[in-house]
Amino acid sequence: MRKALIAALSAVVVPAALLGTAGPAQAGPPPVGPAAAAPVTPEQAAAGKRLAAAGTVTIKNRYNDRCLQARGDVAGSEARLVNCDVNDPRQQWDVAWV
Repeated sequence: MRKALIAALSAVVVPAALLGTAGPAQAGPPPVGPAAAAPVTPEQAAAGKRLAAAGTVTIKNRYNDRCLQARGDVAGSEARLVNCDVNDPRQQWDVAWV
């Protein structure tokens, strides 16, 4: 199960535009239509930079108060379930950009 969680978390990609740095090209076709022209908001850019700097990613379960938290780099991360704390800045991520 741990390998499946790590594999799922490794699929979470933060676009380089959100990180504010140039990165390697992502696999797959480029976006088309409205998604291709949508600008990055300042909030998304700030969240992407915080996510890159934190080293901890937390994904909240919308059906209960548990969060899946991955610490460290994804390849060697520790995944665990924790109680969600909205006041903890390490847990204030909406992992919605792929």
